[in-house]
Amino acid sequence: MKNYSKLLLALTVVIAFEFMAFIPKAGNTQDPKTSNVIGSGINRTIECSGDENIKIEGSDIRVTITGKCNQISVTGADIKVTAESAKVIRVSGADSGVSYKSSSNKNGKVISSVSGAGSYVT
Repeated sequence: MKNYSKLLLALTVVIAFEFMAFIPKAGNTQDPKTSNVIGSGINRTIECSGDENIKIEGSDIRVTITGKCNQISVTGADIKVTAESAKVIRVSGADSGVSYKSSSNKNGKVISSVSGAGSYVT
């Protein structure tokens, strides 16, 4: 029972931190090279100029990324991203994915990692 109390407290702290620290900043830029899209029910277009990192977290999000970016990270459920160009793509969650047209990597393909049911990088 004591372990369950500690686990419940830890989960409560993590959830509270997520809501307080990230939700009010949805779509804001933390630093000049990272753009965040965090929340639910969001439709957004982001322009990249070469070395930006795009971080997308939440659910029911649609993002179009134009230009070349360094890395795209997707975490959550039902997130769909269309990207012009990226070097690295990471997808974690259910029914989420990134479709890209090209990569500036030598072989023309992104470095990718995918985890979660129904998730993809194409």
